[in-house]
Amino acid sequence: KKDGFKSSQLNNPQFVWVVPALRQLHEITRSFIKQTYQKQDKSIIQDLKKNFEIVKLVTGSLIACHRLAAAVAGPGGLTGSTLVDGRYTYREYLEAHLKFLAFFLQEATLYLGWNRAKEIWECLVTGQDVCELDREMCFEWFTKGQHDLESDVQQ
Repeated sequence: KKDGFKSSQLNNPQFVWVVPALRQLHEITRSFIKQTYQKQDKSIIQDLKKNFEIVKLVTGSLIACHRLAAAVAGPGGLTGSTLVDGRYTYREYLEAHLKFLAFFLQEATLYLGWNRAKEIWECLVTGQDVCELDREMCFEWFTKGQHDLESDVQQ
């Protein structure tokens, strides 16, 4: 089953574009914030939040990319240098997702809800295919972004 998943995902062109797409989205949204603080420019962030459930989408993408990376790594185990799609390392996938999520939560003045926090935690800390990099980056991300968590999640 793992080999079937691995081959179907490696042949799936959308995984090749995950890192560049997240980086591009991050740069575009950052440029709106940097250039001006006009209300209409901030509304783009709010539109992403409201109309596209961007936090849910990025969290789901993080989980899917983690599964793909673990399948690609195989029995040798997942590391930050695992080349996921022939272009980007697992570290680059992880950084792109977590950086964008942190930025978006802050700029959209959102709190990360329990379900999303739990999904990220289970994927990067308690899951069966986690590596040391997962735990380190997850702990750092939650520590730095603690103010972006709902109060019940902080506890």
